[in-house]
Amino acid sequence: MKRSKHIFVGVAFCFMFAIPVLGKKFNINFRPLTEQDREWAINIGVQRYMNIYQDKMYFINARNSSSLESRYQLLAPDQFTEKKRALIAESHYIVDQFLQNEDDFRAIVLLCGKKPIGGLFYRLFEDGVLVIDEALFDGPISEDVKKYVLTDYLRLLEPAFSIHKFFVRSVNKEELSYFSRLGFEPQEPEVARRYNYDPVLYLSLSKTYANSK
Repeated sequence: MKRSKHIFVGVAFCFMFAIPVLGKKFNINFRPLTEQDREWAINIGVQRYMNIYQDKMYFINARNSSSLESRYQLLAPDQFTEKKRALIAESHYIVDQFLQNEDDFRAIVLLCGKKPIGGLFYRLFEDGVLVIDEALFDGPISEDVKKYVLTDYLRLLEPAFSIHKFFVRSVNKEELSYFSRLGFEPQEPEVARRYNYDPVLYLSLSKTYANSK
């Protein structure tokens, strides 16, 4: 999914190695994603999405195609090799975007104690919107921890951003249901385009918190 630059109004983002105070409830810390984390992040991203899409159709968005006919390539549920190749390429693209450390991109490694348990990739916008682009968890992580990271902990990290958005492929019913249980509500298709997601492939979900600025 192609992403473009957006204006960001600066908020303090600490690039210390780890911050052990924000997530006291589950001993959750974080540190910035670095080049050394590249393969780890790509691998857990590919594993996650292969688990989701292994028995589903998968559309490849050929970003550089000029015609609608050639832009979308459909992979059948049994095209495992092609799907994995597409997901590896997509994961490389996402990680590369966030490792550029542009002002509006945030990529962090989540730590439980000193152990990496996953990563968050998100973008910040001047209208108080936070877009969760990726939420990756490595290994068996409890549902309570996942929910805490995606709600309370993310609010602690970015208290000035009270509108959180997530974009999910329409065939990904599991993730759609999960974020709905977290209180995210569907939005108009055009919202996806505004944040540089393809509304043909992605559904828009949003949750508004009480502003704590």
